[in-house]
Amino acid sequence: MQHFDGDYVEWVLERIGRAPRRSSTGEVSTAAVTAHLRHSVERSLGRVPPEPFRGTWFSVHVLGPLVLGGWLPFPEDGAVMPSLSDAAVEGETAALKAVLEEYLALVQADELPPGTHPLYGPLDVAGWERFHLRHFEHHLSRLGV
Repeated sequence: MQHFDGDYVEWVLERIGRAPRRSSTGEVSTAAVTAHLRHSVERSLGRVPPEPFRGTWFSVHVLGPLVLGGWLPFPEDGAVMPSLSDAAVEGETAALKAVLEEYLALVQADELPPGTHPLYGPLDVAGWERFHLRHFEHHLSRLGV
């Protein structure tokens, strides 16, 4: 199983660096995807206001484990991507790198605050790791990297 660690972060940043400026459909910029991924990590750090919980017993106890375990594809939840120019990718990549380094340092020090995902409910460190792995791969695959 892949781990959300320093090697994975380097691989993600390398992939973002070689991604086209826009997705293959042209719908979203790489900068917007990078900002969206950064925001999701910031959410797991408790740095952004939490989204209202919209989950159910089913999403927490059935859907979440199946999606985060890789048994079901990551859902298209209609997440709104920020409107960013194609040229903003370098700044967003640097911001993502800084947040990922902070996240990994907190995980390593066993200081990551527990948090609640708006659909999958309370997640511990392992749950956030699975979420971030699936979430990053979902969006990076949309960029073709």
